[in-house]
Amino acid sequence: SIFFLSTMELYKDKVKKTDSDFGDEISFSDILKILWTGKSWIIIFFLIASVIIVFYALSLPNKYQSNALLVPSDEAFMEGSFSQYSSLTKLAGISMPGKVDQASTGLAVLKSRVFIEHFIESRGILVPLMASEGWDNRSGNVIIDKDLYDEESKKWIRNVSFPKTVTPSLKEAYIFWVKEIFTVTQENKTKLISMTIEHHSPIVAQEWASMLIEDLNNYIRDRDVKEAQKSIEFLNAEVAKTNSEELKRLYYNVIQSKTEKKMLAYSRPEYLFRVIDPPFIPEIKSSPRRSIICILGAILGMIIGSFFVLIRHFINTKHQHK
Repeated sequence: SIFFLSTMELYKDKVKKTDSDFGDEISFSDILKILWTGKSWIIIFFLIASVIIVFYALSLPNKYQSNALLVPSDEAFMEGSFSQYSSLTKLAGISMPGKVDQASTGLAVLKSRVFIEHFIESRGILVPLMASEGWDNRSGNVIIDKDLYDEESKKWIRNVSFPKTVTPSLKEAYIFWVKEIFTVTQENKTKLISMTIEHHSPIVAQEWASMLIEDLNNYIRDRDVKEAQKSIEFLNAEVAKTNSEELKRLYYNVIQSKTEKKMLAYSRPEYLFRVIDPPFIPEIKSSPRRSIICILGAILGMIIGSFFVLIRHFINTKHQHK
């Protein structure tokens, strides 16, 4: 209605549009009269659009969101603690770490294609991710689209065109994940991270959110432990090569630091991100908003009906003047 009235306002001050065929001035009141005369058509379009949009809204499956609130386990900043050895490290050809924002690194990993593809594959969630069409609240099971995946034969049967394949690729799954399933934001001041998983099943949404946090912490831990172990092996080899006591002292300090990092990694389950508000099983759907869809559809029907009446009137008038 608002859109329709704003359209009518264009003619409020006697928009003087002279028709080349019959030369009449069209005023705002004339348009209202035309619309009033053709109100039956407007009502018909309104009712048809309303019925169609109601059936469409009812056909849409419910989706549920499970949210989690995370915070970096420490301040997420790690200072290089060997600045006093800077000259020696340069001499030895070792680059010491500066200030590293581990939280930002972890957040980038969480959004990365490599990590998400590994998560989808390792957790075996490709079918409920790409073939889900609803949720059975009685059994708690995900309803799989039979046109996409045959549960009996455990095979994909979807009909797709190139470059897509019958079995969804991990790249396709990642794109779908980013667009339809996963969102994450971080506040600049507090560094709090809000993560959301949306799915047809509230149970699946909660499970995936929990698994994602666990896998992210394990992924970062394993990466850091491997890097620390490689550094320790390299530094032990350098100790055996050098005769400089100062360089040996430097190497031992770095080895101690890397060893402490490994110990810390194994002793802390929430290695990088700590869960403040854990993922939950939502009880209220997040979408679709059927009432809004129905209202917008009904308004669209009125607008289409109004344009139909106006166009029909002008065509008839044009024919009468010929």
